[in-house]
Amino acid sequence: TQEALDEARRARELLPDSDEAMRFLAWLLAEAGQPDAALREARQAVERRPRFAENHNVLAYVYFRAGRFREAAEEYGRVSELQPDNAFALHMRGTALHSAGDLDGAMAAYRAAIQVAPQSQTWANLGEVQYTRGEMTEALRSFEEAVRLAPASGAIRRALGNARHRTGDTKGAKSDWLAAAELSRR
Repeated sequence: TQEALDEARRARELLPDSDEAMRFLAWLLAEAGQPDAALREARQAVERRPRFAENHNVLAYVYFRAGRFREAAEEYGRVSELQPDNAFALHMRGTALHSAGDLDGAMAAYRAAIQVAPQSQTWANLGEVQYTRGEMTEALRSFEEAVRLAPASGAIRRALGNARHRTGDTKGAKSDWLAAAELSRR
């Protein structure tokens, strides 16, 4: 990654006003574990072109990588404002809020993402929030939908088994856990 960082820095020097160069350097710096430098670059990209969703997306990613989940959620929210049909931004807003411990906010963001484009991981994450809150019937439904969309996921199948177990369906839980183990072996 050092070679890539060096090249990105050179591009940034050659194109000092390019938000694309700023974004790319920010992303690489975040990957390299340099959050302060990454934040500087990502913020400059946003300042350069504040209505460009990808600039906010990279800033959100940098915040997320730095463990600054509330700020990440805010930026993913800005991406969603600029691109209301961006299910990924809504999903990541939910993930950031979930990571920050805001279960209500996470549920709302996951549900909004599902309305735009239902994805297995979003359903699974919604199920995890519901499971954590003790809403087993709802969690079970969410995990079932996640499994329907991603039948080859051992992790999601295991989560479904856990929800079945908590609802008292030990036979169904055992079946799901065995299927999860087999899927994971594959």
